[in-house]
Amino acid sequence: MKISIQLKKVHLIITALLLLNIAAYFTVSAITKQTKEEVSSSKTISEAESYFQSGVKVLNWSYSMLRYFRHQDNT
Repeated sequence: MKISIQLKKVHLIITALLLLNIAAYFTVSAITKQTKEEVSSSKTISEAESYFQSGVKVLNWSYSMLRYFRHQDNT
C-alpha cells in the first residue's frame, strides 16, 4: 500500500513539473515573439538596405572564390 501511495506522489510530481514546463515554454515564447515584433518594426529602411548590401558582398565574395578555385583546377 505504501509503495502505491509513493508511486502516486511521484506521478503527481512528474505531471506537475511537466505542466509547469509547458506553461513556462509558452510564456517565454510569447514574450520573445512580442520582442521580435517590436525590434523588426523599429528598423529603418537604411538598415534593411545595409543588410541587403552585406548579402550582396557575401555573394560576390563566394563567386570570386569559386572562380579562383576553378582557375586553379584548370592549371
